[in-house]
Amino acid sequence: MATYKNLVNLINGKRTLRDIAALLKRDVLLLTRSLNPYIKKQLIELVELPDLIAPNFVDLPGKAGTSTQKSQTQKATTQKSHKKSDQALIVCIDDHPQTCKIMKDVIQSAGYRFLGIQDSIKALPLLLKHKPDLIFLDLVMPIVNGYEMCAQIRRVSMFANTPVIILTAKDGIVDRVRARIVGATDFLSKPIDHQKVVATVRKYHKTSPTKTNPV
Repeated sequence: MATYKNLVNLINGKRTLRDIAALLKRDVLLLTRSLNPYIKKQLIELVELPDLIAPNFVDLPGKAGTSTQKSQTQKATTQKSHKKSDQALIVCIDDHPQTCKIMKDVIQSAGYRFLGIQDSIKALPLLLKHKPDLIFLDLVMPIVNGYEMCAQIRRVSMFANTPVIILTAKDGIVDRVRARIVGATDFLSKPIDHQKVVATVRKYHKTSPTKTNPV
C-alpha cells in the first residue's frame, strides 16, 4: 500500500518512467509492466518525449580556442615526428670525440640525422637498434678495429647492402684492398673534408636526405 501511495505521488506528469524507477529503486521494465493495467484502462497516459539534444561545448572565456590549439599542436608534433623519421640516418663509428663532433656538424648541416658511436664494443647493438642508412667507420680503434667491425657488420643480413665508408688517415693501397675484402663500400681519407663527406653521402644515398628505403 505504501508503495502504491509513493507511486501515486511520483506520477505527477513531470517525471519519466526512468526517473520514477530510480526513485522507487526498481527496474524500469518491471515498473512498466506493473503500470500496464492502468495504462490499458487509460488511468495513466504515457507521453513520448523527443531525444535530448547533445550539449554543445563552448570554450570558457580566457580559454577560447584551447581545444583547437591543442589539436593543431598535436598535428604539428606528429608531422614533425614523421618528417624527422623520414630523414636518412648517418652513423659515424670513431673513438675520437672531436671526429664525431665534426662529422655531426657536417651531416646535420646537410639535412641528415646523425648518430656518433665512440665505443666499438657497443657499435653493433646500436646499429641494430637504429638501423642507419649509411655508416662511416674509423679504421684504427682500440679493442675492435675498423676491419673487424666492418666484417661484423657485413655478417648481419640487415646491413648487407648498407654503405660502409672507411674513414681514416691510413690511405695506402694495402689498407684500401683490405677494407674492400672485409666489405667496405668506399674509402675516405682524413682530415675530414666537409664537401667530400657530403658528396660521399649523396653518392651512396641518392641526392636527398629523405629516406628511400624503409627501416
